[in-house]
Amino acid sequence: MHSKINLTLKKTELVKTWQHSTSRHQLVLAASQVTWGLIEEGASPSLNLYCWEEEGGLYLLWRWGFKCLRSWLKIFGGLVNSRLPGKVAAAMPYFLRSRVPLGNASNLNGPDKCVAAKVKCADQPPGKQKNLHGHQVQECAPPAFSSVLLVDVDSVDAGEYVKDIYTYLGQLEVALGVKQSFLDGQEVSDTMRSIVIDWLVQIHKQFKLQQETLYMAVGVLDRFLQVSPVTKKYLQLVAVTAMLISSKYEDIFPPTVEDCVYVTAYTYSCSDVCGMERVILKALNYSLGRPVPVHFLRRASKVGPKEYGLAKYLMELTLLDYTLAHHPPSLIAAAAFALSLKVLKFGGWSPVLQHYTGYTESSLLPVMASIVQLLEGMHSGRTKHQFIKLKYESPRLLSVSCLSEISAFIKGR
Repeated sequence: MHSKINLTLKKTELVKTWQHSTSRHQLVLAASQVTWGLIEEGASPSLNLYCWEEEGGLYLLWRWGFKCLRSWLKIFGGLVNSRLPGKVAAAMPYFLRSRVPLGNASNLNGPDKCVAAKVKCADQPPGKQKNLHGHQVQECAPPAFSSVLLVDVDSVDAGEYVKDIYTYLGQLEVALGVKQSFLDGQEVSDTMRSIVIDWLVQIHKQFKLQQETLYMAVGVLDRFLQVSPVTKKYLQLVAVTAMLISSKYEDIFPPTVEDCVYVTAYTYSCSDVCGMERVILKALNYSLGRPVPVHFLRRASKVGPKEYGLAKYLMELTLLDYTLAHHPPSLIAAAAFALSLKVLKFGGWSPVLQHYTGYTESSLLPVMASIVQLLEGMHSGRTKHQFIKLKYESPRLLSVSCLSEISAFIKGR
């Protein structure tokens, strides 16, 4: 049987057309005759096809030859990853992506979706509890919380757990607290402490670390100095190691030991930093979970970015003051927020804020007065350590240290 081939899809009774997602070729099976072929989209039959006539069937071959034949074998046999026809390639290994946190963790739900049941908080017996030092302490967290009075801006705030969380944070800030006048009788003075903390603020910005890392580093430094007095020769080593430990605790990408050695102008070696890291962790009994003021400020300042930004600026100024180091972080956060409301004239300390923070306005006044002195010294130029003020002049931080309300507040005193 001799006939001329005219390659058109209209003249073929199509049984099934299958196209691979990564290929431009289609596999067509016809019912009227036993024939197979690879039809390329947009191909011209007169240029790309040979006609071979033989009794018993017709065979359509591409001029592409082996290349198209190999593509057909890949499609028909499912060997997409093979390099040669007929050889099944091994499954590609699943590699971890370098320095990508949770690079292989997927948040896509599988076919079976499970909804977690809501956990009801267990009732705790009232009364006093013991801290790690064996002293009887009263729960210093707010007595009650309600999402009706304080609206959760973030949907993942988990309002049903707020009371338990802040009760636990209140216990930790007492158990892992800093004593008053812990530098008495030591070679390191409060002035040296202020200098090294101002340097830590610069290092913190240079490394672009989390805000919690800075407060945690200062807390680790103070807690270590109160149990292990050091000479002024090793004060910078203790400070940079405290920053390294805190960044490992809080940040995804902490600085390396070599980075810490570099910022000290190679005053210390890598072995010095690693050795001091072991000394600090052993002295603190590996207890690094002391709360920082940011934890309490974020819950109390669900109002606006301006008030929150100014409160962060005032709160960071307290790091330089040795006389405020022994105050609980929750008290520092509440005092800074109350002062920011007063400076911006956004109202006083309301009963709602007193309810959620657990502090009355009268209990905040001594700390607020100390922060005002720090603010006056910073803006009058009496304080030598000006980096925090320069830091908060950045538009990224809303330039809160340049607010006209601060100057008006200082002049009105």
